[in-house]
Amino acid sequence: MEFLIMVVAVIAIALGAWIFLGGVGSTAQDEIMDRRVPGMTKIMISAPSTANVGDTVEVTVKIVGARNLFLYIMYLNFNNAVLNHQPATQGDFLAGGWFGSNFIPPNKIGCAAYKTDVDGNFIGTSGSGILFKVEFIANSEGTSEFTLSDIQLFDPTMTPITDYYVDSDSITINP
Repeated sequence: MEFLIMVVAVIAIALGAWIFLGGVGSTAQDEIMDRRVPGMTKIMISAPSTANVGDTVEVTVKIVGARNLFLYIMYLNFNNAVLNHQPATQGDFLAGGWFGSNFIPPNKIGCAAYKTDVDGNFIGTSGSGILFKVEFIANSEGTSEFTLSDIQLFDPTMTPITDYYVDSDSITINP
């Protein structure tokens, strides 16, 4: 039991460091995200198509068709010239586990989450749901693409999950 607690603590520290240091890019992940095969896990960004300056806009990152997901780490990228971010909040998928987020200047929000049972055992979750949400305040006219980068998904054995693709979104801010 003590060993398991230590393992979870090490993972939490590693995730925290990863988020606060900004992560590392991967061209292999970009290639994975371009493969859209039926039955693959889908990670999608959902945002309204338009808003006005001064509006609060909610952006949701969802997962569809996840299979045995224990841990995710990813970055939501946005245009900070037109949007001011608020803190990210955990969604219903992997709820009840650890969730952390951090703003990485000038235009990234890093988010990570994992889930264990009451004994500290890693739990894989399957299905669909919301990973996290971020509210933005529209501060000027323009367009913001919302994309995800440096995505890492793991099952309970810490084996990378690579069979996924990403649908991005965008918003236009009007006067």
